[in-house]
Amino acid sequence: MIGTAQFDEKYGLTNKTKKFKKKEIINLLKFARKNKIKFIDTAQRYGKSESNLKFLKSQEWNIVTKIDISKFRKNKNKKKIKEKIKKKFSVSEKKLGKKNLYGVLTQNSDIIFNDKDKNIYNSLISLKKEGFIKRFGYSIYNFKNIEKICKEYKPDIIQCPFNVFDRRLIEKKNLNLLKKSKIEVHIRSVFLQGLLLSSEKSIINKFSKFKKKLKNWENFIRQKKITKLQACLNFVSHVRGINKIIIGVDNLNQLKQIINSKKIKKISFPKNLKSNNLNLINPILWKK
Repeated sequence: MIGTAQFDEKYGLTNKTKKFKKKEIINLLKFARKNKIKFIDTAQRYGKSESNLKFLKSQEWNIVTKIDISKFRKNKNKKKIKEKIKKKFSVSEKKLGKKNLYGVLTQNSDIIFNDKDKNIYNSLISLKKEGFIKRFGYSIYNFKNIEKICKEYKPDIIQCPFNVFDRRLIEKKNLNLLKKSKIEVHIRSVFLQGLLLSSEKSIINKFSKFKKKLKNWENFIRQKKITKLQACLNFVSHVRGINKIIIGVDNLNQLKQIINSKKIKKISFPKNLKSNNLNLINPILWKK
């Protein structure tokens, strides 16, 4: 699944390129289609990323977009909440020039799980029943509400982080719970915004607190005689129950490297690479 955060903004640690030009986006997605990639992940907050995909309206791409619901926090009017969600979704459809999107996900999803009246959740259910939304889901950053999600706020899709360092998805039977509930699992942050692929001293120095963890990673790669890209892809691709892997790239060449990366047999990843330290595995906290 192609991530589009880079299409209109500098995103990730290793991104030193300018914004994508329309021709570059066309060439990148053309190459993706040739390699049987038919899904795109985008969001309203990714600048003009949705508008940059408007040329796809006549093509059979499956698009998932994300909407911000933070302003719904204090609103108790059920009808107004439903209309606002519908309006936000319609804005995305207009920008994309495409209806019948594969799905819409909510950001700031903890707001939904803490809503005792379930106004937002019930609005999503209602809009789905009325045919305005085909599938809905949540973009999450932690798994503290996972049982509540599966039992009380069941979506069609969950999008969450998962990589060599961040293994929360497969801990405490989280993934099993999602699969038993027949919820699609889309994973992001496979390369941890480029940190897992980087060897640049300037980048590594920013994470001096985690020097040992990064050294363990380097040693592991050296011992296995594989590339960091191969290791990252190997780790996520052999986990059963994951429906989509979101890949973000800075240019066409990077996508080619990912697709053409030599496949290797399933390998075992040591526990010393795992981390539960949010200051390392949650990029939102890197700026703080």
